[in-house]
Amino acid sequence: GLAASGEPPGAGEGRGRKAARRRARQRREAEAAEGPGGCVVLVREDCRLHDNPALHAASTDCAWVLPLYVHDDGDPSPWPVRGAGLWWRHESLQFFDKSLSILGSRIVYRRGSYIDQVVDVILESGARALYFNRQLEPWHIDRDRQLEAAVRESLG
Repeated sequence: GLAASGEPPGAGEGRGRKAARRRARQRREAEAAEGPGGCVVLVREDCRLHDNPALHAASTDCAWVLPLYVHDDGDPSPWPVRGAGLWWRHESLQFFDKSLSILGSRIVYRRGSYIDQVVDVILESGARALYFNRQLEPWHIDRDRQLEAAVRESLG
């Protein structure tokens, strides 16, 4: 559960997530003296290396970058991508992943609850920050606000 959704902080968390949060915090504290840590960059509708502000900022600010794509089973859009649109998205992601592999990176793919998956990857990887390009649809703006609150809570 998320505090932003009306539940108290920590509600619904399993011991696994609490332990991952503790390990991530310990890693960040240990790395603090070593300089900038890594970050997660969300891959959404922006499958390109050029003209990608989030990817550019992350590669400038962070020691390592982990691109993450989450297929959201609960997509808040009133018009979720289906059918041929999913095929085109898959093709775009594969092409983008090949571009990233030339630079020594790969996309991490997850499926499920968008916010939970992003927070889990941040905690598992020990990332110190999350970067993403804004989406302007009202339903995505609301989800991004909830995501930002959950990430702030997780990173402490």
